[in-house]
Amino acid sequence: MLDAGVDGLLQRTVEQAPCHSDTNIEIREAPGKGLGMFARRKISNGGTILLEHPVVVTPYVIGLSVPLSQLFADIFGRLTQPVFRELMDLSSAFWGDAKDIHEAIMRVNALAIQLAVPGGEFAELSTHRGIFLKTSRCNHSCGPNAKWDWNQKTFSLSLTAVRPIDAGEEITIPYVAPDMLSDLRRDTLSTLYGFECVCSYCQLPEDKIRQSDLARTTLSAMWGDAAAEAGLPSFEKWCLDPELSDDVLINAHVRALHLIEREGLQILDTHGHTEAEAGGVGGAHPERDIGRHLDLIAMCYGALEDADNFRKWVERAGEARLRCRPEQRLAFQKWLSNPISFPVWGWRRAFCGGGEEGDKVAGLSACVSMGVFEFV
Repeated sequence: MLDAGVDGLLQRTVEQAPCHSDTNIEIREAPGKGLGMFARRKISNGGTILLEHPVVVTPYVIGLSVPLSQLFADIFGRLTQPVFRELMDLSSAFWGDAKDIHEAIMRVNALAIQLAVPGGEFAELSTHRGIFLKTSRCNHSCGPNAKWDWNQKTFSLSLTAVRPIDAGEEITIPYVAPDMLSDLRRDTLSTLYGFECVCSYCQLPEDKIRQSDLARTTLSAMWGDAAAEAGLPSFEKWCLDPELSDDVLINAHVRALHLIEREGLQILDTHGHTEAEAGGVGGAHPERDIGRHLDLIAMCYGALEDADNFRKWVERAGEARLRCRPEQRLAFQKWLSNPISFPVWGWRRAFCGGGEEGDKVAGLSACVSMGVFEFV
């Protein structure tokens, strides 16, 4: 259901998206949290849990001339009775400064989605609020097992597993940035949603929570300027500097993968880094930070001419990428069968072992500017 002010901004036709299937999920009581979403069957890493269209869309910022309670009540009133009843059953226990239940439901359950808003002097903001009846049943976790993505072309949300989910396991998403420290996460959740987090990561003993905070701080400082400040070199600098140890990057990024697994942060995705800022590992990656770490470790072993470890890690990197980019399969097969065909093969040895650098340095800069593995 669309507010009249939004309706004219939307495409009249959208690409067809498959309907979600309730065979994957069930909605039932989650102890201490009300209703929650649970897996009916085992869902693999990267598996689609559901696809869903919004039932309500409104501008994210609404002019003060229209009382929110009146606007939302009018929109809700235009829904069909089955949808209206399901919408009114969503969590609204925390009102905050909301004036009525309709506004409270929107504040607590709406997700921020982007629309292709036409330009102009008085154009709407591209960010809007969307209510998704099934996805709104996902409870929060500080180590979530699922993520959601908005597809403007199909006007649909996809909920995807970020690690394997067992049958009967609750499906959770993050309501706040997962790399926040524990106190800030709890304060933000209390302020915005009115609840105290009871996920397993927030119920740890104090010493374990301090370890968790340290891990999340470490993981948020693996790329770009933050990494440089922490003394972690970029791939380019490591290739060129013989004073750096061969394993300094490998050890750091293997440890990062361990911390991601321990903290349940497979969802972690450090946005806002350009390729140059991140030393060639910035920009979008189909498997988020896990994929960036795998890419970089494989590149390091390639630059060291370590064929056995290169094959091991490039195979893992390929598994991560090929779920979303099957067109890269031939490149990965080529590298596995013939490692010396890898674009940065032997570069650390060549640069730090003496001899002419010349064209190789220029080649490295060009390669890094494309981002890790973006040369496929």
